[in-house]
Amino acid sequence: MKKVILFNPPGGLWMRGEVRCEQSIDELALWAAPAPTTMVMLAAIWREQGMEPQMLDCPVAGIDQGQLEDILAKEQPDMVLLNASAINLAGDVQVFRRLKEISPNTLAAVNAPTLTALDPEEIPYDLYSLVDVFIVDDMMTVSQDLGLCVRDDTPLGEVQGIFYNDRAAKKFVRTPKAAFWADLDALPLPARDLLDNQRYTRPDTGTPLASIVDGRGCPFHCIYCLSQVTTGRTPRKRSVRSVVDEIKQCVNEYGIRDFMFRSDTFTIFPEWVHEFCETIIKEKLDISWAANSRVNTFDVEMGKAMKAAGCFLVEFGIESGSDRSLQLQKKGTTIAQIKQAVADAHAAKLLIYGTLVLGLPWETREDVMETLDLALRLKVDFIDITIMQPWRGTQLYDMTKKEGLLDEANATSIVLPQIKGTKHLPLAELHELRTHMLKKFYFRPGYILSRLKDIRSMRQLSRYVKYGFRLGTRIFTKG
Repeated sequence: MKKVILFNPPGGLWMRGEVRCEQSIDELALWAAPAPTTMVMLAAIWREQGMEPQMLDCPVAGIDQGQLEDILAKEQPDMVLLNASAINLAGDVQVFRRLKEISPNTLAAVNAPTLTALDPEEIPYDLYSLVDVFIVDDMMTVSQDLGLCVRDDTPLGEVQGIFYNDRAAKKFVRTPKAAFWADLDALPLPARDLLDNQRYTRPDTGTPLASIVDGRGCPFHCIYCLSQVTTGRTPRKRSVRSVVDEIKQCVNEYGIRDFMFRSDTFTIFPEWVHEFCETIIKEKLDISWAANSRVNTFDVEMGKAMKAAGCFLVEFGIESGSDRSLQLQKKGTTIAQIKQAVADAHAAKLLIYGTLVLGLPWETREDVMETLDLALRLKVDFIDITIMQPWRGTQLYDMTKKEGLLDEANATSIVLPQIKGTKHLPLAELHELRTHMLKKFYFRPGYILSRLKDIRSMRQLSRYVKYGFRLGTRIFTKG
């Protein structure tokens, strides 16, 4: 039986994979380390094909570089799959060096959907020569063919959706583009038995939290989002039955009752949401969960249905504080819609997590203050603020490059260059403004009092103190 080891590399905790904004967990106000759900989805596919997978989440398990190298050298698997961070990619792949010396026939693969817009000849060969394969198209599709390739010893060139290492020519070659996986119900349930599920917890309660991928694909046109090329423009949802079966497995086999649903937009199909909520209630599943939504795919009836089915929090992409900025982003939403969605969520008694962005090319200090003012007036419960990242393959990248705002001389990533700032604000000032906004939002006496009133246990109090201390230490030492 062929062996496969999948791993998150040693180092800090990162939001990895197909996320819109790749950031260190420590830089975010609300997040704890998420379970590597997509990785154990791939593991389940390969197990179904007759291989033996193993999953190592090195940052969470405390496995350092040397220990990981020892494990790989001892196991000498037929394939290893690194779950890459675009920012740390060049350093992360060095873990393959010792493995290749001991087991040169092990296939060294990297899950790197953020590379999909690159020409493979742009990849510096000397930096990445240890890599045999980059998975660059839909990982659900590519993993099927790559698994069969490893199992049956067939040529890599027959696998669609990858960059493979042509060692004779000393370059990477792109195979034909892989189609997006359409029938999500046909995928096996994630191999959660490969995880220590107690390590992945809900930030406010510390109870085990599972993330469930309920759909893929986004039809919208936000200029900064890579989802259009990594998961596709056509939204696909799993059936309600498929998702509920995964919930039941988590409850019955792993004792998990808290969930985060992950898709480009959980509420993209309102009828699906209502059927899902009705099924949760009908089958008396005692669970708590959170999900994301666009502000224009949410209303009070939906919010109340979600609340009745155990939802405690909804995440809205608020992004910016003016209609002008939202229009330039091609977000497809308005300030009026944002205000209505927040009011509807409040009426449904849901907590609200709002995400904001800074650093768009046109932004001035006045634009940033408008965004802060909106966040304060909306009375959302939590916010996170991201300094915009111009991914290759997005309209934002092209716009930022055209305006001369890419700091290409100091780039540390082949796919995610540094920005110099906006046309009006240098990068250092953007960081200062982000810190100011977090201080202004989270350290208002009225806000702190409102959060304390929500506390229902000493455990929850200790979690609020932990995250508050982490946030306060970070922003007050910076500010």
